[in-house]
Amino acid sequence: MTVISALRQMVAPELNHLYTVPPFIAADGGNDCGWYCREHALHVLFVASLFGARCDVRHGDFLICAPPYILITSIDSGAGHSWCSVNGVIPFDLSMTFRFYAPGPQLLGPIAGPGRNGPYTIVYSNDDEAARACEQPGVIHYVEREVQQASLLDLVSNPYGVIHAPIVDDPQSWHRIYGPEIYAKISLHCYRIATRAAKPLHRNLNPVDAARWISEQYPNAMHDLSALLQRGKEGHNVGCGRISL
Repeated sequence: MTVISALRQMVAPELNHLYTVPPFIAADGGNDCGWYCREHALHVLFVASLFGARCDVRHGDFLICAPPYILITSIDSGAGHSWCSVNGVIPFDLSMTFRFYAPGPQLLGPIAGPGRNGPYTIVYSNDDEAARACEQPGVIHYVEREVQQASLLDLVSNPYGVIHAPIVDDPQSWHRIYGPEIYAKISLHCYRIATRAAKPLHRNLNPVDAARWISEQYPNAMHDLSALLQRGKEGHNVGCGRISL
């Protein structure tokens, strides 16, 4: 199994379960699709890097022309969107899902590169005008605006280098409940799922209980994740023999 396949087949269901919520109105008044794309991208960055893959985080926008003539976009919303490049596969986006938009057309699987994905065609460029001019149903445009440069080790202790800073008075904030280490814990959990050292939780626990379980089971995640990343930086293989690049 390749790292791309492991992320799509084994990691994506766990992250979608933890993070995906129905669309809602954000605090700034804009529409939010409920995908928590930056969190997905952060975990992909860590897990892919642990397997020795080349990975970075990209920021930009999307525009979806969903049949029949439904338009969903982050352009001009102020929200933006984030995804990754993994071993040159771009856009690599585990967050985009239309399960809360049912009975609309669904993706065949997590997005991994341009081309066909179920009833959709994925298009990738930095051409904002081409995305805005889309009138063809069944096209998902990604518009790249920034490639983020970040230190993996720095992101372990400060995940808010990728994800949005927590809202301090939000009682449901994972930062407030678990602290910033929850993101290292989830990354380590997903890596262990991909190496079959841990079982996924999405079949047996609801998202709240799953997050609590992960928080309790990985008490030293920041240290352990940093140590694994450092081994990779020094040229040691930290991946699993079942996973190939």
